[in-house]
Amino acid sequence: MSTTAGGPTVASSEFAVCAMSERPALWTLVWHPETERWEARDAAVALDRPFALAAHPSGSLYAAGLTPEGAVHRLTRGPGDGAADWVVRQSLALPGVELPCRVRFDAASRRLLIPGYGNGALGVVDLDRDGGFAAAARVVAFTGGGPDPERQDGPHAHDALALAAGIGVTDLGADVLRILDPTTLAERAPLELPAGTGPRHVADLGGGRVALSGELGSTLVLASVTERRVLDVLPATAHGSGGSNAPSTVVHDPVRGLVHVANRGADTILTARIDGDRLVRVSEVPGGGSRPEHLVLTGRHLLAVHSADGAVVALRLRDGVPTAEVAAETRVPGAIWIEPLPPRS
Repeated sequence: MSTTAGGPTVASSEFAVCAMSERPALWTLVWHPETERWEARDAAVALDRPFALAAHPSGSLYAAGLTPEGAVHRLTRGPGDGAADWVVRQSLALPGVELPCRVRFDAASRRLLIPGYGNGALGVVDLDRDGGFAAAARVVAFTGGGPDPERQDGPHAHDALALAAGIGVTDLGADVLRILDPTTLAERAPLELPAGTGPRHVADLGGGRVALSGELGSTLVLASVTERRVLDVLPATAHGSGGSNAPSTVVHDPVRGLVHVANRGADTILTARIDGDRLVRVSEVPGGGSRPEHLVLTGRHLLAVHSADGAVVALRLRDGVPTAEVAAETRVPGAIWIEPLPPRS
């Protein structure tokens, strides 16, 4: 933040957006919050079905491609502001990780966590200090299934993150949050979820608690990892249930004790307040596009990307709660993920 004669101003910030389209697969977006406008630049870089991104403090950007033979790519960019500034510096095969659908950077352990939806495996990649791949991926395979014969025919890992209890892995296919030893990667006792939940994404709330989006059950779940029990379950939308709505991302606002969930199908954003062991519904507003896939909180706005129409929107917040007011919109065909980028050095 800087100060001018008119008072404090909020600096512009950059984001990377990947798209499930052949070209362009990667975009750099600049968000100007003071004037509520976007600048969008496509990058002349070839990536195969990029589905998720993660940024490193050094400036490296990691992309996981939703391909049968999994791989993760490290990109960097030059000092210029041109459209073609992203370059693939390294690519690492992930043998045994089919359809990688998330990549998380864990700063404490200096590694990437990459779940594979296809066969439910997890890839763990150690990094060097500059963000480069330090070794081949370690891969952990799982077993299990759930009541949905089509979507839960086996394990389908969809998210992974470092928790105080260990590495957490959401398994949409087995209705569990798996917990792994952070060193040996051995499985510990899992957090079991209601049958048919289909957990997709997870947010760490601190204090041994998490919030999860239930893609198959169209729910938001509050759970204690420490106690290995579900505390509360809230319908993710009031506009349809069952197979008509599939929640995607869940994000946490720790200052206000809120969680926001993107609803594909209802095309809305649900906001709930964490009240002790309960989830209290606060609001549900249109997401500003068709099939919201990923959300990012930034200052006075909630950013949302939509895969069906490519809308990348900034929704105004009021007391931390999204309104139906779209402050600005740009289009990225096939947009699937938006990742905050560190300031350029």
